Amino acid sequence: LGVFEMSHSGLETVSNASEMFLSEQDVDSDILAGLAVAVIMDGSRTFLIEIQALCLSGSTGSRQFNGIHANRADMIISDLKRV
Repeated sequence: LGVFEMSHSGLETVSNASEMFLSEQDVDSDILAGLAVAVIMDGSRTFLIEIQALCLSGSTGSRQFNGIHANRADMIISDLKRV
């Protein structure tokens, strides 16, 4: 697996891909809500990547669920909002 970034002189190899995939956030920031760091293995190489969930407080959009009934998911979501 090769990780490259575009620079003014063309594509350049990224020496530390984990650092590139992780954003620099303040640990005490509210912005960290919805962020998780995952460890991905590719052969013998380990990558740390940041996964971001799109979160909106008071969202009225429709939700789609896979593998769980919508009423059950709504109940779980309402419990999580109280935490």
